[in-house]
Amino acid sequence: MTKKVVISIHDASIVFQKEIEIVMFSIPQKKSFLITPWWHGKRHLDEQFAKVMRSEDNLLHGLTHRSEYFDPYSILFMSKNISREFLHLDYESTKTKIALGVKLFQDKMGGSPRGFIPPMWHHNKHTMTVLKEMAFSYTETWSTFVD
Repeated sequence: MTKKVVISIHDASIVFQKEIEIVMFSIPQKKSFLITPWWHGKRHLDEQFAKVMRSEDNLLHGLTHRSEYFDPYSILFMSKNISREFLHLDYESTKTKIALGVKLFQDKMGGSPRGFIPPMWHHNKHTMTVLKEMAFSYTETWSTFVD
């Protein structure tokens, strides 16, 4: 029986391109990159980033990796937005954000993401429904891989 290790790199975005390139060239095994297409609502994916990433297993990791909802626990992380981007969203907002993330991903990466993992694994009660409607193959929670 052959066992495989999945190397998963979170928060892949244009902001961390230099670090991602170091990982890509240092680790020969195929890696799984969780791509945030519009980092903090400021930095979009571009062609150079997409070119570097095309050979890997890429999945969608939210849209901006930020939340507009003030979370009192955020004080522990020194930020008013601690990346629970989807936790407090209603159905329409969840679907809109994921759809925009998919569109940006498709426009730059040249294909659709098969998987979706929200920032910090914080789903809301609508996420699974939206992911099924949008034909995603898998996701993860804090404790479970959902195929």
